[in-house]
Amino acid sequence: MCLSACDIKKGDNMKSTENGYINKNNQKNLGYAGVSSTHYNQSFFKMQCLDCGYTYFANGCDVWLRKCPRCQVVKYTKVVEEVRQTFKDVPIYTEFTTSEIKDMVYSKFGRNKGSVIPSDYCYNRCNKGIKYEKSLHIFRFVESDRYVYLGENYTYTGYIYHKPKGSNEDIIVGRLEKGVLVNPINFSSDKVDKKEKASSNIVEVSPKKQHRTSRQIGAGLRYQVLKRDNYKCCICGASPAKDPSIELHIDHIIPWSKGGETVIDNLQTLCSRCNLGKSDDV
Repeated sequence: MCLSACDIKKGDNMKSTENGYINKNNQKNLGYAGVSSTHYNQSFFKMQCLDCGYTYFANGCDVWLRKCPRCQVVKYTKVVEEVRQTFKDVPIYTEFTTSEIKDMVYSKFGRNKGSVIPSDYCYNRCNKGIKYEKSLHIFRFVESDRYVYLGENYTYTGYIYHKPKGSNEDIIVGRLEKGVLVNPINFSSDKVDKKEKASSNIVEVSPKKQHRTSRQIGAGLRYQVLKRDNYKCCICGASPAKDPSIELHIDHIIPWSKGGETVIDNLQTLCSRCNLGKSDDV
């Protein structure tokens, strides 16, 4: 039987590292468990969630604020499903602000707005701690406070971005090709290892970067891109072979105006309609 914080008495002046301490999140300290091999050899303690009974370990400095890992996973899973259900019948390419997304989930499920994080559900956003391939992806990040709905079956092609803690700039940590994750960079800290980045052939791009290639795409490079993409639009799959009215364009994945170079890894085949819809967005 699981107990609540009200069922267990503790001293008014009990320290968080003392056996029996219960924090505000209903997590009980079961006692000292030794010295951790990580986090600078801090002392760590065995914890128990008094809501579900799950036990785990925590560093001494974290005891007072820890939440149950199992309960957090369950909560995140519920939020994701609520977001999925909220937008399942929304027309593709509809744009929303952050507030509109939060308001819609709140209106349908009464979900706390602070639990809904739109960037967690994006094709081209990867937040630290979330496994990209196991997350829900239904939006594309457009710019600050703006998202476009693409649905779950959209074969997105583009880079995956991450904004390190304390930084104002995004870095590229992977790429999707028609919905499939390729060249991922696995990172366990806020800094991406330079050797790992180089080996993945992924280049960090800054909007202020000076160009080293011309914006114009030569005939030879255009042919290489078309051949690589099987003469089909990378977004919708349209091809002149099936529909003679289809016009194919060669598009900069990272726009020229935002620092993208005219190199084959930064080019993709798009039909005129998809290229017009993408405009200058990444």
